[in-house]
Amino acid sequence: MARSGAFFIAGVTLLVTACGNSDSSDEDVPSIRTCDYRAAENHESTCVEWGPGRGTDGLMSACDELGGDWSNEACPAEGRLGCCSFESNGSMRECFYEISSPDPATLCTDLDGGTWTPG
Repeated sequence: MARSGAFFIAGVTLLVTACGNSDSSDEDVPSIRTCDYRAAENHESTCVEWGPGRGTDGLMSACDELGGDWSNEACPAEGRLGCCSFESNGSMRECFYEISSPDPATLCTDLDGGTWTPG
């Protein structure tokens, strides 16, 4: 059973806020960190990116625990319906690859600070 997009975005937003910005140094910090949940069980087909200014404490382990694939590459463009971007203690973007209910574009714009970009 797929998780609802509303619960997933809200859960990731809480995780991002709770994890803080605690990289020990700015040296060799990738400009983007990604958790790709497209192959994970019990998740909608999404991929989450965190931009510069986000610490990785907790994010990598949470990604692994939820069955995601961690990388320093952007979420793939192929098959992407669109992405929801927020600024919450560093930038974050969740990209959707399958139609979900509720509609991810509507869900994104209903969230405080969410900006939907198609494709």
